[in-house]
Amino acid sequence: MEIIEKTLQEIGLTDAEAKIYIALLKLQEATAGEIAKHTNLQRSTVYFALDKLINSGLISHITKNNVKIFMAENPDYLRKLVDEKRQKVDKILGKLKAIEKQKKGIKVQVYEGYEGLKYLIKKRMDWLKKGHEVCIIASRESYGYEKYKILWQQHEKVRKKKGAIIKLISPEKDRKIAEKEFKEKGRYERFIDWDLPASFVVYGNVVSIIILGEEEIQIHIEDERIAKAYKHYFNLMWKQART
Repeated sequence: MEIIEKTLQEIGLTDAEAKIYIALLKLQEATAGEIAKHTNLQRSTVYFALDKLINSGLISHITKNNVKIFMAENPDYLRKLVDEKRQKVDKILGKLKAIEKQKKGIKVQVYEGYEGLKYLIKKRMDWLKKGHEVCIIASRESYGYEKYKILWQQHEKVRKKKGAIIKLISPEKDRKIAEKEFKEKGRYERFIDWDLPASFVVYGNVVSIIILGEEEIQIHIEDERIAKAYKHYFNLMWKQART
């Protein structure tokens, strides 16, 4: 039940609204007092949440003997609700992107932990298209390959499907692992003698610097000049690295 409530909250419902909607699905119909008793919520909280749920179309009500009886709409309506929100976002997305482009200077963001790394990988996967190139300098240890193996596998699956290219420069100690793991089309790897305590990824106008350890930090930089400089540095190392 916690997973259902959490998902409902992720699509925009409050904790109280999620509890009340689930309760009404179970009870089929109930008064505000019965809902408060079933959910252990304060009456004032229940009334406030009921009004919002009615406005969103997720519940309805009828009056019997001067008492309001509330009922939940079919769960399929949730999909319609999400689609409506998506359509609203689509209408303003172009304007929002135009505002973003007006910003001057370098964009730097810092992310921490698993969720931060997951977000950056997802962002990179969305950017990938046929012929796009991702350049990485890293050891498998420094970019958390074993710890976050599923994320990297998802990244590779999307990359191959979209026809993008990935080039890696790794320390020599990773060669045996690389030979066993990576034979995919569009993936190229070369090796250097020294270890890499941190890693960086370059794609488009983006540079991501990843430092993993007790504190996992990802520094995300968006700037065409910086990306070009890092790409130039990568190309120099690529020429010196061994196949």
